[in-house]
Amino acid sequence: MNTEYTSIQDLGAILTPTQLVKFVQKAVPDLKLRKSSLELALEKQQWQVAAEQAHSFKSSIGLLSCGNLTASLNLIEAGELGVIEPIEFRESVMIQCQQLIDDLEGYLSENQP
Repeated sequence: MNTEYTSIQDLGAILTPTQLVKFVQKAVPDLKLRKSSLELALEKQQWQVAAEQAHSFKSSIGLLSCGNLTASLNLIEAGELGVIEPIEFRESVMIQCQQLIDDLEGYLSENQP
C-alpha cells in the first residue's frame, strides 16, 4: 500500500488489499453524505443537529486514522460554541473532511482492479 494514505494505513495491516478496496468503496459515498449533512447544519448554525451529525461522522471514521478530524468533531458534538461558531473553525472542519475523502478516493483510483 502507498504510505501516503495515512488514514487507512492501520486498516491495511489487518485487511487484505481486496478487502481494503471494498471497505473504501463503501466508505466514500457514506462520508460524502455525512459531510454534506454536517456542513449544512454548521452553515445554518443548527448546533444540536450539527452535534448529531458530528457523532454520526465520527462513527463512520472510527476505523480510520483521523486524529485531528476526530478532535474537531468531538468539539462540535460537545457543543463548544465558543470554538465552533467562528467560520474559520467550520471551514477548517470541512477542509479536513474533504481531505479525508480525497485521500480515500486517491487510494481507490490507484488500487481498483
